[in-house]
Amino acid sequence: MNIEFSLDSLDIKKLVSDKKAFSDFVYTPIEDVVNELTHRWEDISLENRVNAYLNSDIPGPLINGYKAIIFRHICTSSYEVDRYINSAKQLGLDLVFGEYHQDKFTSNNMIKYCLGKIPLHAGVGRNGGAKISYENIFDFNFSDGKKFSSIRTDWGQSLISFHHELFFNRYPNIDASKFYDASAWFERNGAMSKYYYNKFLALFIRNGVLFENFSINDKEERRFTIEYFLPAFIRVFKELSVKPLIVDLAPMDIDGDIYWLSHKAVELEYIEKKRKLGYNYRYGTEHVS
Repeated sequence: MNIEFSLDSLDIKKLVSDKKAFSDFVYTPIEDVVNELTHRWEDISLENRVNAYLNSDIPGPLINGYKAIIFRHICTSSYEVDRYINSAKQLGLDLVFGEYHQDKFTSNNMIKYCLGKIPLHAGVGRNGGAKISYENIFDFNFSDGKKFSSIRTDWGQSLISFHHELFFNRYPNIDASKFYDASAWFERNGAMSKYYYNKFLALFIRNGVLFENFSINDKEERRFTIEYFLPAFIRVFKELSVKPLIVDLAPMDIDGDIYWLSHKAVELEYIEKKRKLGYNYRYGTEHVS
């Protein structure tokens, strides 16, 4: 199927019906990213247009040089984060782990869901599929609709603290200064994706490259892609004359696969240790020795 990439007449529903056309339109090939970022960073006219578009409201980590960025409500030691780290390092780009601690948890969102019911990957089964079990770490009924910053695990630890422990246990050489809670930025730019998403995507015109997948396979994610992501992407593309720089985080033929949100099965031992020593958290101590 041939898609005509005229921004004024682009048919979004037609675009998402063709995986290759969608990929070519949205994503920038990883091998082209550094050269494109370098060119854009040196373009003073583009810098002025981006600053005007964002009212000079650019998050601190993106001001002094372009970066590689992943955004999650809480960054943890999942396989998708591992892929991001390895890909960004291959490009020689500095890492930024963007987060949104003041967003609300809902079990209807798979990425959020897997922060509470952790998929644990234990290799491949006899029939070739992934062997995945799940470990629930907090009360979903009690936590639904609450901000991530207020949720605690069933042993009493802050959910954010726990996932960061998992992360630094796996990546001890990554500095905590690479983490950035963008909650205040999101809040002052509309708090909800339908309001802030155009400005969010404008951050990746010249200040960084976003590592992400926008699914057209999963029903709920496809709805977000059609209703929020693509309209914002097209609007920013038209108004700033170049498209946001996004590298696909997972291959398009398997995007939405639970594998990417999974953790190594060995992390179950870490969770079990937390439960055994959980009294420390209930009495106000955030670290288990």
